Amino acid sequence: MSWGLETQSLGGTWTSGPGAVLQTGGRLVVFDRGTDNAMWHRWQLTRNGAWSDWGPLGGTWTSDPDCALNAPGGLVVFARGTDGAIWHCWQEGPDGDWSGWASLGGQWTSGPSALLQTGGRLVVFARGTDNAIWHRWQLSPNGDWSDWGPLGGTWTSDPGCALNAPGGLVVFARGTDNAIWHRWQEGPDGNWSGWASLGGQWTSAPSAALLPGGKLSVVARGTDSKLWQRSQVSTNGSWGSWTLFGGTATSDPDVALNADGSLVVFALQPGNAVAVLRKYWVPDPAPEPERTTVPRLVGLLSSQILPLLQAARLQLGQIANTTGEIRSDRLRVIAQDPAPGASVAVGTRVNYRVELAQQLQGIASIQVQNRHQQGRPVEIYVHDSATGVWTHKGSLTIGANSTLSLSSGRIYTIVAVDPGLTNCNGRPDNVSCQRLIWGARGDSEGVPVTLTIF
Repeated sequence: MSWGLETQSLGGTWTSGPGAVLQTGGRLVVFDRGTDNAMWHRWQLTRNGAWSDWGPLGGTWTSDPDCALNAPGGLVVFARGTDGAIWHCWQEGPDGDWSGWASLGGQWTSGPSALLQTGGRLVVFARGTDNAIWHRWQLSPNGDWSDWGPLGGTWTSDPGCALNAPGGLVVFARGTDNAIWHRWQEGPDGNWSGWASLGGQWTSAPSAALLPGGKLSVVARGTDSKLWQRSQVSTNGSWGSWTLFGGTATSDPDVALNADGSLVVFALQPGNAVAVLRKYWVPDPAPEPERTTVPRLVGLLSSQILPLLQAARLQLGQIANTTGEIRSDRLRVIAQDPAPGASVAVGTRVNYRVELAQQLQGIASIQVQNRHQQGRPVEIYVHDSATGVWTHKGSLTIGANSTLSLSSGRIYTIVAVDPGLTNCNGRPDNVSCQRLIWGARGDSEGVPVTLTIF
């Protein structure tokens, strides 16, 4: 398997990196700052479907936006205003009306990063005038906000944030060494770890998401302007190496999960249009199946076929048998598919057609006598090769007999059904019912035969 990259342009001309989130109902939405410095957004009309036109949300902004869901399931978008404070605008529920813009205060030198944490409370991160990371959070679901609290460090990018598998917060930022660093909680409202480096040399802020299965993944733009990705190798475990995600970005990336759980990345590309980049697995070409040669079956008895097919690593297919005979040692193969000598994949099914191996002596009539050892009556059935159906010829009580006349040129199967046998359902083609089974070829000039049921 290998990775493929699908890129979809969402158009427009934008002056910031985008912010995106998967909203209630499984539809992606993306926000960006236009050439008028106002906030605009575009959303999928259906789950994993087509996109709306860009729609305005107003304001005058000086940073990349970021977005999240709130506790009622509505969208919330954050951005830095001309006053240096972080502002936000929200919906009260899925697809609800938008509020006005409201300030969260502070003086910030970056755009915000936000998410809905465990317990339904929003949290927002930003870089202060001291270049440290600060955060502010709701005290209750959809409720009031705390004061801004410091998380320290000296950073050169917008922050990025995500939840980890235990439900704690994780914040990411680029350091003065241009590496990506992160700090985390071990669970909801837990204590914060120290800052730890994820290495690399990066020219953008990081963006991160918690993948299905509980592994974090972070994306950043490298010195080659391409997007790179690093993920945890196990749930809340150690980190793998940085690998190329692909695509060329001219802005900070923002990641989101698609409706199917796959990671999608939003970023500006040359020309300043927003693009959605999605990675997908490209299956390796299927290996050529191992092949074998079909043996010659024509002329052999049906009882000889299975060992030959097994030796050639082939499977038994359909057997066309219109004779009425069920004993394989009395049936000879007269045609087969695939043909003898054909090169086929191992495991191919081989079908064949049979006829009676030795013509039975022509029989003019059959007298059936019932001398059942347990004294039970039996039901007499005859199968005619011309019609392909079973015909009930009546019941035969103990000691009674019946004469059956046969037409020339047809193959007959005569069955005595004993309903008293175990697992008998009264059907003549059920071997559990057959007290007697006999085959004959009809011939008006043939000899009479007597069959006795014991």
